[in-house]
Amino acid sequence: MKKARCIRRLKHAIFWAVLHACLIKLATEMKISVAEKSFSCDDLYQADEAFSSSSNNVVVPITHADNKKLAQETWPYF
Repeated sequence: MKKARCIRRLKHAIFWAVLHACLIKLATEMKISVAEKSFSCDDLYQADEAFSSSSNNVVVPITHADNKKLAQETWPYF
């Protein structure tokens, strides 16, 4: 956040592309299907697990959203 604006990295950034490719490869190796699409808050609330990724926290589980507990805290998955 900066001055009440959310700043997102461009999807075309080099690190994002490398991390994205690695996460998809890892999921495929673990036999986890991957779908890239928009999702709603309800989708998030109903997910078995959710995570966020960035350059400073490569993969971090999301356990709460809007003061609601989400998925079971089963990380690490492997």
